[in-house]
Amino acid sequence: TRADVKAALRGGTIFFNHAMLGFPTLAALSTLMSESFGLPSNLNIYATPPNLDVSVPPHTDGQDVLIVVTEGKKRWRVFDMPPPINPYAEGKAPPDPFSRGKRGDLITQQELGQPMVDVVLSAGDILYVPAGFPHATDTRGGNDDPDTVFNATSVHLTVGLDTNVWGLSFAHLRSMLLKRSGLASIIGGSVTQFDELAARDAARPIPIGFLAPKAKDGKAVGGNVKDVLCQQGKLRRDGDGRRHGGGALQEGVALYVGNFIKELKRSMMRLEPGRWIDGIGGQVTPVNAEQGREGLPLLERFIEVAEFVLCSDVP
Repeated sequence: TRADVKAALRGGTIFFNHAMLGFPTLAALSTLMSESFGLPSNLNIYATPPNLDVSVPPHTDGQDVLIVVTEGKKRWRVFDMPPPINPYAEGKAPPDPFSRGKRGDLITQQELGQPMVDVVLSAGDILYVPAGFPHATDTRGGNDDPDTVFNATSVHLTVGLDTNVWGLSFAHLRSMLLKRSGLASIIGGSVTQFDELAARDAARPIPIGFLAPKAKDGKAVGGNVKDVLCQQGKLRRDGDGRRHGGGALQEGVALYVGNFIKELKRSMMRLEPGRWIDGIGGQVTPVNAEQGREGLPLLERFIEVAEFVLCSDVP
């Protein structure tokens, strides 16, 4: 009830996760965002009373988010990605760069440095915060504008583009490919050898929706990848496109899938440069075997994974 919300605000910021499940208007907005971006989306509500020094402490998220302010004012500070924590002297696993400042982790001021963005948002303003970039909020000040007064509850919507949650990243594709190929999917080596920058790169969303490449006619593949690349759950091929081996991939499909596989391979090589022989299905020589190097999975396995994700898994 409204009384419950007012009472809860006396304790600080309150939030409603997955708010589109309880409010029809927000469900329509979330659907519109998914259709516009061609990516799965989620929507949360945050409400904060005025004059809080810390509304939300510095943290990172695994989603790219759009902040839509609907009421009041709030100060937002967005920082660059913290540098990788290295070395791991105590042998601990590195913190998840997309979940910093959560579950007992603390981002220090030294890691944060100076904010890239320090702005007071008002009703009607929109701010984009990429995944992995620390951000913090307050409703007290931090600005030099004497006309900015925090005297009302601040309410904003956080629209998350949930490619990581849905497994639509190169990191998830790598894991799927290796498991389907009967190969170890856990990144090898000690934590001192873990390349956080490579892991961040692997968390990039796959090229679907508005991120899709342009076709020859200048139009993007678009959000509904299945309509463009797929037919009845299979990649479109010459001849009988419904049968897996019915013919070569159609020209536009082959170009898209080829670039798709190239990016996946590049991500895998960067994550574990000492594991793989360069080249899909590369031959394992005695020297490579002695060095513990493996050949990348066969091209057919790459195509199978691309087909499953693009034709079945993409919402």
